[in-house]
Amino acid sequence: MDRKIDRQSLCAPSRRPTICWPRTGGSVMAQHLTEAEHLERMEQALLRMPNIRRQIFLAARLDHMPFAEIVERTGLSRRQVERQFRIAIRQLCDAIDGYPPVPWWRRLLRWIGRRNRS
Repeated sequence: MDRKIDRQSLCAPSRRPTICWPRTGGSVMAQHLTEAEHLERMEQALLRMPNIRRQIFLAARLDHMPFAEIVERTGLSRRQVERQFRIAIRQLCDAIDGYPPVPWWRRLLRWIGRRNRS
């Protein structure tokens, strides 16, 4: 990667709230990681992301660019930019906690199963 990434700039509070969806009580696995392991997992998660999602995340987090400016630069709608940012946050949280990436079709099947139960 061509940028220096540190945990503080990625995990620092921003103007927009970000949500990390904990599974079964929070990140138990991430509590015993060293700083180097945290950075390694974040870098690997960023490298696995599609290019546009990675660029949106880095622009919002590292460059502190507002969504309006990201919309202009990417040509996407504001809703698409927000969605890509939200997915990037979820992927990073999952990578730090040690969860493998879940395919879209498996998430869809889970969602359909939950919806049919109610």
